Amino acid sequence: MNHRVNSDRTAAVALDYEWQPLETCPQGCKVQLRTIGGVAIYGQYRHGDTFYTGWAPCPKTPEWMK
Repeated sequence: MNHRVNSDRTAAVALDYEWQPLETCPQGCKVQLRTIGGVAIYGQYRHGDTFYTGWAPCPKTPEWMK
């Protein structure tokens, strides 16, 4: 994954990975969710929930981490 550190040097930001629209989020499974306050959490999205602004899949666990 390509990334850069933001201008405040407070976060590493992916260059090839973006939040996805909620309409494409699978329901009933664990995903990353971006809240209306801009905080990323893990959870399950339910259609119509207005607390979230986007989603992303969970990262794959590499063999060395298992």
